[in-house]
Formats: sequence, structure tokens, C-alpha cells
Amino acid sequence: MGLARASRQLEETVKKPGPVFAGLANAQVLVTGANGFIAGYLLPRLVECGARVIAAAPDLGWRPWVIRLVEEGKITFVKADALTPEGAEQLTPYLADLECVIHLARVWAQGSSPLELAVDEINRNLLGTIRFLSIASKLGAGIVYPSSIEVYGIPERLPLCEDHPLRPISPYAIAKAAAEGFLKAHSAKNNTAIAIVRYATVYGPGELEPRAIPNFIRAALRGDPPLVDGDGLDVRDYVYVVDVVDATLRALVTTRKGFHMYNVGTGIGCKTIDLAWEIVRLTDSNLKPAYRSSDRNPLEIVCDISKARDELDYLPAYTLEEGVSAEIKWFRDNPTLW
Repeated sequence: MGLARASRQLEETVKKPGPVFAGLANAQVLVTGANGFIAGYLLPRLVECGARVIAAAPDLGWRPWVIRLVEEGKITFVKADALTPEGAEQLTPYLADLECVIHLARVWAQGSSPLELAVDEINRNLLGTIRFLSIASKLGAGIVYPSSIEVYGIPERLPLCEDHPLRPISPYAIAKAAAEGFLKAHSAKNNTAIAIVRYATVYGPGELEPRAIPNFIRAALRGDPPLVDGDGLDVRDYVYVVDVVDATLRALVTTRKGFHMYNVGTGIGCKTIDLAWEIVRLTDSNLKPAYRSSDRNPLEIVCDISKARDELDYLPAYTLEEGVSAEIKWFRDNPTLW
């Protein structure tokens, strides 16, 4: 099955009706990282809400509905990497009239050692983010910054509230926490409107990265047992990509003043081994999950979403079974893509 059919099926998921936020009508919004997984769902929703959308990325990506929106003039595409000095300079002319930047841009850190990974993460993602968002905010744009609940590290208590201490334990999480700290200080000094949305583990159709849900699905559909690290007792809060987009738009509409921070998840934890068994069940597989050794201690990360619920009126609409079933169907229908 080819890319065109796969894209049509993803487009059907993207176009499922969602709330239309009147506050976005005619708002000019820049989305960086516009060729990514979450942006593929976010961009059409912004257009649906009547926003004037500028999308920035090193390339436009493969999603035909995004390409079509650009061709139809409903999205202005700028070929630029916001994380580089050259890309930030290219985007500067577009920043003056913006109401908001949603900064999704990120590159995978490269390196053969933990130190090299950390240096690359800081040089490219952290410094690139600080550079670009400093320029955008000085020109008057508000900022929505997608972060991660990984910034909490090993929890003291569960569920994780926004005021929980930050103890990041990976270069990715350290860079995210540092960017958050910069934005908080920047907002206090310059009265910039900033909303940080800490995403839980995002998943959904069209996700091709090597993470637990797509890895388990691919294995089960090949007839291989899902491979679980360690004893599978890690716990994660899995949130469907459509719900993540909904929360992000709510943050954009609601937080026009000051500094705000929200967890975006479901508030429900799932053990990795239970997730593997659920995918075996949903794929009708006659398999048993397999284990491979791991020197990591099990980590439990579940977020408290009461602040997003109370201030943004956010509640996830998709259960894990519904979301995983949709992702299984997409992988099953598109074997040539994986």
C-alpha cells in the first residue's frame, strides 16, 4: 500500500471534528518544526480555527494535506530551521506581526557518548531555542513552548503536579528544563506571554519513531513478540496526539498574558508490560511479550492534569484502547512504510 493511501487515512484522523476556538480567528501564528508528527495534526486545526498560519521547517515533509494547505495559500511555508542562526534570521521578517509562536522545532542529538549527546543537545536544541524565542518575544510574539514531563525526572510523589521539583536525568530533559527556566525568567523580566505545555508520552497514527507503542505494534504485526526492556514495570502516561493538539490550542487561546505552565496527559498510568499485552490483544496476535535485560530501575511518570482541566477546560477525549487501535489500523494498512 502506497504513501498516498496512507496519507489519506491519516488525513481522515486529522480532520475529525474538534472544537473551533473563536479566539484564533485571524490570529497570525508561526509553527516551527512544521514537518513533524505533532505539527501534522496541529497545522490543519489552526487553519480550521481561522488562524493565519506560517509554518517553518527545513523541508515541508511528506503529509499531503499539509502540502495542499500550503499550495492553496492557507499556510505560508518558510523553508528555514529556526534552531540555526541562519534560520532565525530568515524568519525574523515574519515575526513582527505575530501573535504567537508554537515552537515544535527539535533535532535528534547525535553523539557516541553521553557527553557528546549532551553537548549536541545543548548546542543545537537548547541554544537554538533560546536564540530564536528571544528574537520572537522581543518583537512582541507570545510563546507556546512544548516541553516534556521528563523534566521531572524521578518523582518524589505522584501524580506529578506542575510545582514538583525538576530533576531531569537525560540530555533531552535537561535541555527542556533549561529552556523552561530561561522562558520563565524572560517572561518575568519582559512581561512576555508564555505558556509551557509539558507533554506526556504522545502517540498516534503516523508515528514512525522508535518508541514503545510503534515498536510493539510493528513487532506484533510482523509476528514477533513485543520486546520489553527489563521487567516492564515502568509506568507512563500515554496521551493521544489529537488530545495534545487540543490542549496546545487551548493554551494558545487562554494564555495571552503572563507565564503559565501545564501538564498535558491523561492522568492515567500504564505499565510497559501491560501496554505490550494490550497491543498483543488488539492485534489478535498469538504472542507473548519477550524481555531483554536492562540496567535501569523502573520509573513511574504520571501527570496531574487538574490545572489544565481547571484553567484550559482540557480533558482528553481518547482512551488508550481507542488511540492504540487507531495506530494499529494505520500500521496494518500501510506495511510499506515500516
